[in-house]
Amino acid sequence: MPILTTTIEDPSPLISYSTWKQGTGNDDLITRYSQSSFTAANTQDASMSFSFNGTAVEIFGARRDNHGDYQITIDNVTSTMSGLSTPNVFKTSLFSISNLTQGFHTITLTNKPTDNKHHFVDVDFITWESRIGRDGDNLVIKTYQDTDPSFLYTPSEAWSTSPGQIGLFNGGSGHEISGRNNGTLIYTFSVSFHELLNMAQLINPQQGDGVQLYGPVGPLGAPYTVQVDGGPVRSLASVRQFYSPQMILFHADNLGDGKHVLRLEYQSSSSNQSFAIDYANTLGTSSMSSGSQPQGQHPPQSSGPLSGGIIAAIVIVALMTCACIMAFIIIIRRRLNMPRVGGSLLNGDTVVRPALLVNTIPPPKTSALVCVNRRSHYSSAGGSYYTEDIPEPSLPHATVASSVGETRASLVAPHSTRITRHIKGQPVIMPRGPAQDLPSFPPNDLPGHRGVNGRSQSLHSSSTAPPDYHQATEG
Repeated sequence: MPILTTTIEDPSPLISYSTWKQGTGNDDLITRYSQSSFTAANTQDASMSFSFNGTAVEIFGARRDNHGDYQITIDNVTSTMSGLSTPNVFKTSLFSISNLTQGFHTITLTNKPTDNKHHFVDVDFITWESRIGRDGDNLVIKTYQDTDPSFLYTPSEAWSTSPGQIGLFNGGSGHEISGRNNGTLIYTFSVSFHELLNMAQLINPQQGDGVQLYGPVGPLGAPYTVQVDGGPVRSLASVRQFYSPQMILFHADNLGDGKHVLRLEYQSSSSNQSFAIDYANTLGTSSMSSGSQPQGQHPPQSSGPLSGGIIAAIVIVALMTCACIMAFIIIIRRRLNMPRVGGSLLNGDTVVRPALLVNTIPPPKTSALVCVNRRSHYSSAGGSYYTEDIPEPSLPHATVASSVGETRASLVAPHSTRITRHIKGQPVIMPRGPAQDLPSFPPNDLPGHRGVNGRSQSLHSSSTAPPDYHQATEG
């Protein structure tokens, strides 16, 4: 379980003083104190008190040669101690206690001098510890400037964005209200939206929320009240003898997970008073493992409804998950619709791309040509005779490639003419059909062939004697 350690300086409004005064520059040893500041008392029964929610506390101050006895009371237990020391010791522990039950405690320091020479006691700063969250959690502290949308100032015209000594503000910005104006600050804080997108945060959301409000204190400070989540109202004041910037004006922890609302009311009683806001810290844990509920007087209510931030995060995560599933299904369907050869497409098999079909008309079963016209010619140069046949055009056809990405197309252009020339002394050359070779045709079936009875004739040998002209032309 994370331990939150918080330190407040002596001018903090969280410390209540009765007849105490701040140290001045007249003390030559003031620079030996933290931030060159301390608050002291030199009268009998002058007291200071501090309330906190935690398990340990320690008060620091000085032990000097003019300091005397003082009493510490916590949880109805009183102890008497001495602040006398020679030589002087600064920033030393005046009292400490640990192993307290997590919850609210009040510690009181009362001056109890025994003589007039040793009658001083002072306070430098106070540190306390608080356990928040669960075992295994990580402590998360985030700072928000006064201009963050989580701050709401009403009425807006009563708040100035140019407070005095703005150069001493964190980030150089602040809001101030002054005079007898009525003003309210409402600060809303909750679990970080970005953290909620983490699945671990959805299972174990941020626990042990807390808040720290910072601003200046000084002689022109004013009283104010603070209330968290509609709980008890606490009255405080930013009035101090000297001006000190960036003091903790309010602190609360172990508020539980979810959204919280801090309401601060400015309650001025004089026209020259003012109150300013510098920045805020939100305190929490980033839950990484399950464990026990956070301790404190205001544990989170597990039976209550989920906060708006958690619901929004759950919806966003659900939508993103559905979108991813739909995209995956679409990709798988597209891949399954693609042709594939053997096996599964997801196993890395080769996908066969569809071949380009140029023409779906099957090729002709025979290569026979039908002659429409027949012409005879005599070549005087070669002393030969030949015939010319003009066939009908062949139907175009195509062959489809059987390998991936490759298509071979064979077309016969429409209206083309194939010419067969029969020259004396040479074999007849006929066009080869797409589905059958020339040797499969009987010679007598060839179109345009004239045979002579009683005389053998071969179309496949160039050694056959040429036919006799007169014999071939006899009627």
